Amino acid sequence: GRVSDALVASAMYSQNIASAAADLAPTATSDLARQLESRFDGDRARAQTLATSLGTNELSAPAARVLELIATPTAVSGDTGVVRVASTAAGVAEQLVQAAEESASDPADEAGGQASTAPRGRATTEVTAAPDTTAAQTAHARANATATARPRPDQRKANEALRAVKRAAEETRAAADRAKSQGHDRD
Repeated sequence: GRVSDALVASAMYSQNIASAAADLAPTATSDLARQLESRFDGDRARAQTLATSLGTNELSAPAARVLELIATPTAVSGDTGVVRVASTAAGVAEQLVQAAEESASDPADEAGGQASTAPRGRATTEVTAAPDTTAAQTAHARANATATARPRPDQRKANEALRAVKRAAEETRAAADRAKSQGHDRD
């Protein structure tokens, strides 16, 4: 039930990896640059192992899908070393944006697969205006309408996560572009 958290953490991971790669691009042949590349490949393999393990549990399956995005090969052909790492991180970030958009539009993901049946963003009233409607029934109907008119906490969290993932993806893309330009300048 923590898909939003997984999306944001994964997006921040991608951003940090791309930024590190961009910082190391001018020294792409250094031991530190090779260590980053090796570590990134290892992290992706561990993400795949964890995704496989989490995918067997119904409650953790949505988070497993997020980890699979990190593990899925998205490297741009022709890129090598830290430029490949930065480009791959940017590709992962774009996939995370798509997953965050889907999560924000599907509250079942955040609620552990249990979507609310109340329409989102619309006021609903369960009590009809019958001649014998009591003040308590009217108050209940108003409270229900107010509660369903506001986004639910899980929807709000999914929307906040989407904004955070989009910001991280923009910064990840900028870092990847910086790594590419520095990698080409070095060539």
